[in-house]
Amino acid sequence: MKRRKLLVGMMVIFAILLFGCSSKKTTEKNPEDTFLEDLARAEYVIFLGTETFFGMPYGLVSITCNFPSETEPELTLKVNDEIVLIEWWKDELVWEGFIEKIFDFQSGDDVAVQVTTSNRTVNQILRIPHKPQIDETNFPPESQTDFILNWQLSQNADLQIVFAEAYTYDSDEYYNKAINRSHRSHVIPGKTFPVDMWYWYIDVMNVAWKINGNIAFAGLTFDFNDEDLFDAQTNKQAIQSRFREVYQQIIRD
Repeated sequence: MKRRKLLVGMMVIFAILLFGCSSKKTTEKNPEDTFLEDLARAEYVIFLGTETFFGMPYGLVSITCNFPSETEPELTLKVNDEIVLIEWWKDELVWEGFIEKIFDFQSGDDVAVQVTTSNRTVNQILRIPHKPQIDETNFPPESQTDFILNWQLSQNADLQIVFAEAYTYDSDEYYNKAINRSHRSHVIPGKTFPVDMWYWYIDVMNVAWKINGNIAFAGLTFDFNDEDLFDAQTNKQAIQSRFREVYQQIIRD
């Protein structure tokens, strides 16, 4: 269950990046400049990541099909020469492939991936990136105030992504930015953190990224910080307040 939750989180963040990206073209060739365009044109994205459980690191793999048909994708996936079973699940926009198996790779390892579709076979070697470490001296973020996120990273990959979200009772805000791999600080705009937010989440990803035709490969490691401020009393007060607003609107109408 923990593995699935982590993979879902990774894919949700990438879905936000994919469907919220700009169509603006760029003449720059830096990975952080072309990343969103590459992501938008990829039919399949293979995700490789790591997690630690009881002090032991292990590898995770998942896959997303960005341009789905009504039937499950016909695809064979091998990781380090081993065929892996894929459990497909379709939402409104993509087919998401869950892989329950855990792997023995970790940060710094080269992982061999082979993808075979109905018309081609693609082989790719991807190095799992090292994990960032957020400096927690600036937490928590304040409403409507620019937040300076600082982190440490022992070894660069291709690019980094800063992601943030915050929720109020009836709205939510997201922020994401692909940035240069050498950066160790980033300013998240204050508008990301609305007044009366009850939950906030911030992370930074180190990303190894390769694209081969219409198949992309993303190695991900990340660190995050979050806080749920919506305790039982706040929840009760918010519901009562919302009920009063709705009731007043009804009697005015």
